[in-house]
Amino acid sequence: MHSSAGTAATRRGREILRLGAAVALVAALGLLAHAADPAAITVKIAEPDLTELLSGHLLLHADVEAGKRAVTVSFVVDGAEIANDREPPYEALWAKVDPLRDHLIRVTAVGADGTRAYDLYSVPILGPVERISVTGRAPDFVLVNVTFLNGAGVPVVDVKKEEVEVLEDGKPQSIEVFAPDDRPMAVELLLDASGSTQPFWKDLGESAELFAQTLRPSDRATIVAFNNKFTELAPLGASADALRAATEKFDGWGGSTRLYDALARGALFNLGLEDSRRRTLIVLTDAIDLLQSTLDGSDADLYLRRSEVETHAVLLTPPGGFAALSAGVSSEVGWRRNLLQKIAQDSGGGSYDNATTPLPEIFLRIGERLRAQYLLGYTSESGRKPGTERQIAVRLKRPGNFRAHVRASHFGGQTLIQYLAAETARGPERRRVLAVQTAALTDDPVAMKAVVAALTQGKDTKAGVAREARLALLDLGVKAIPWLKQGLESTEREVRPRAAEVIVDLLSRLAQKDDHAPFEAALVALGAGDAAAGRELVRGLNGLALPSEAQFRLEELIEGFPH
Repeated sequence: MHSSAGTAATRRGREILRLGAAVALVAALGLLAHAADPAAITVKIAEPDLTELLSGHLLLHADVEAGKRAVTVSFVVDGAEIANDREPPYEALWAKVDPLRDHLIRVTAVGADGTRAYDLYSVPILGPVERISVTGRAPDFVLVNVTFLNGAGVPVVDVKKEEVEVLEDGKPQSIEVFAPDDRPMAVELLLDASGSTQPFWKDLGESAELFAQTLRPSDRATIVAFNNKFTELAPLGASADALRAATEKFDGWGGSTRLYDALARGALFNLGLEDSRRRTLIVLTDAIDLLQSTLDGSDADLYLRRSEVETHAVLLTPPGGFAALSAGVSSEVGWRRNLLQKIAQDSGGGSYDNATTPLPEIFLRIGERLRAQYLLGYTSESGRKPGTERQIAVRLKRPGNFRAHVRASHFGGQTLIQYLAAETARGPERRRVLAVQTAALTDDPVAMKAVVAALTQGKDTKAGVAREARLALLDLGVKAIPWLKQGLESTEREVRPRAAEVIVDLLSRLAQKDDHAPFEAALVALGAGDAAAGRELVRGLNGLALPSEAQFRLEELIEGFPH
């Protein structure tokens, strides 16, 4: 007997999944589906009776419209095919149901001419849910998400804790946490919009829609396009309407490919600060970054691992390959594609090529892998200094050819914020600039003190790290005042005039606006709640050695104060 309440809840969950994720994501790309071709193959999973799951099995049925064409219908659960049917009724018995994890059912109908149609259905966790805390743990406690694959690249979802071995720097570790990873995801779809990839964008519509259907209602997605600049088509967690409106803002197709910069920005700006979520970046690119990025591949690799962002690289290959390129350029392209594959592997993700697998299949496989992950935790006994890289390896102790995909290393309890704060003062300038930009996005005291201190990095505050620190603080507006005020009190004498200069520029910018409320709010913040005290503090800046331009703006501000 069907439970009407359960069936209604299932329908509502399915509706949320499809409308909240698929429609929103497709709308953001501006790739709304064309009117259905009446001659096309269609497939739909019949509403299953979820009460059957309690007995450990479920009969799946697919409704197929294919005219007179012969079709093959495959049933895939969690990335593994359980049946392949060539004659109606198209049915499959799923006999290995785990009620302690959610599942993703996929049905694919393939015509004799290769035409494909898909449908997906998400089955929620039916048993007791064990919520695993990822916050408040000791600095030496390591959490990683792991995907187990068999020799055919199919996810393995029946793994037991006793079958798993984890090594750190080659030494076995004691596993304390092992369970299906049901944490909500934060996903960035990073799309290469350079001239060389434009032929693939039409095919991306269906692919993106299918991937969106693999997401759950609690997951959040963002879409960013990049060429020689970066355009956020939709912010993380945006509504369907906001996604649709964001699409209209982008018109910058063509240009060059700043791939490594885009990967780093995705890791740090969009995903790295999502503390409680699994972080995943899917990049669609031909990987032809021929010295266009400010950063290099090793920088992107490091940032993705530091931010614990699992990366999946979808490598685009033109129909004729790269034969039209010269031998030297072709060799360089091949090297860079191999580098991107390594970056993805180091992060715990994977790489795919449209030359061997259709784009829709690629995106479905990525979604299925993400849904099949495990969360593994152990306490590191390394004793090495925080920030020191330690290598991670996981293996499945089963006979046969199995692989465990996990990020290559961890950094001993050093948080991303602590790393960024340290990075602002050392390393190549290209990395210090990005560290400053990212640190300014947080309200963390360690990070913000580092940003203010970075104002002294370089004699010319209009260039390099100091310039980026200055611009980042100005962009923060009134929020930057407490940190700049601390800079005025710094024991480092060089910091004081630089902090004062930014305060003057910030006040001047606010004073020119029609709305004077932010200007007054800045004075209140400077005066610890008292605008009059804030004005006195500003007058006191006269005693610091400011550049002539800043001194002139300061005098203008003081003249405008009430006497």
